[in-house]
Amino acid sequence: MDTAPRRILVIQLRRIGDVLLTTPALRALRASFPGARLDFLVEKPSDQALRGNPDISEILVYSKKDHLRWLGEIRGRGYDWVIDYLGTPRSMLMAAVSGARLRAGPEGVFWRFGYTDMMKRGQTPAYAAVEKVRMLSPFGVRQDLPDVLPSIAIPPELAAESRDFLKNAGLKTARGGKPPVIALAPESRKPARRYPPEGWARVAKALAEKTGGTVFVTFGPGEKPTAERICALAGTGARLAPEFRDLRGLAAFFSLCDLVLANCNGPKHIAVAAGTPTLTVHGSSNPACWTPQGYPQHRYVRLETLPCIGCGKNECPRGLECMAALPPDRIAEEALTILRL
Repeated sequence: MDTAPRRILVIQLRRIGDVLLTTPALRALRASFPGARLDFLVEKPSDQALRGNPDISEILVYSKKDHLRWLGEIRGRGYDWVIDYLGTPRSMLMAAVSGARLRAGPEGVFWRFGYTDMMKRGQTPAYAAVEKVRMLSPFGVRQDLPDVLPSIAIPPELAAESRDFLKNAGLKTARGGKPPVIALAPESRKPARRYPPEGWARVAKALAEKTGGTVFVTFGPGEKPTAERICALAGTGARLAPEFRDLRGLAAFFSLCDLVLANCNGPKHIAVAAGTPTLTVHGSSNPACWTPQGYPQHRYVRLETLPCIGCGKNECPRGLECMAALPPDRIAEEALTILRL
């Protein structure tokens, strides 16, 4: 663009992982336009993941019930650029009414009339954080970031709470050393991305036996029964993690762990942002898009022999074979490989 923007709005309303994977794009925008105001429009609870982010001028917490008010609010803020990564009719309408000279939306959406430019994805699948930065390249946004991993700010008081929890449990309070502290995030919003609790229990038990370490099973709202079931099946191989009051508390806990095991879900991206090694079970989802490539501390396991692996579907006609038939021993062995790094 000929004139550098003075006021920029980025829209990624929901999904914790998607919001976190936008933070490298924020770094690229800040590096390109250091004097610009850079706001982020997001819904609860994903706003928690952005608190303390140094690249954001203001976090705008959107609510559907106040949609008309938000249309007026965005119009009145006088943005020069609006970058809409979500691309729903609702977010497109907000971009349209903004009056911004650049209103960019994702390529492939049907509702395009509110945008001036469409952000194109690469021809081959790429890590979502990389893709979001690349999508800005036509607008002169810098592409030379030192890394493209998501980031999250951890308040000192939340880090202290996790250290106290581990200390009271008789465990080490910092990453490194032996025995390891491992976290498990066993849920996912999409059923096709959930490894069975019975399998996770066997993984936790095997890792506890082979390393002498402790596996903590984390949970979010409505997820505690699954966590309790895994702990019951694993016996002494797993314990319940504490209940965190916000996403940065979970990030603080992950930052003290040696490894986070997860399905393809939001907590996995929180772990990456916290700087903790991860091992992800992938089935229908594509690891090229959701697991960082070129980082040996971030790995994945999937049943490569299935012809439908990585299908991208949420409904499975094969009984979720990609999850049900994946041996827990394979996951445990890959976890041990990461712990030896």
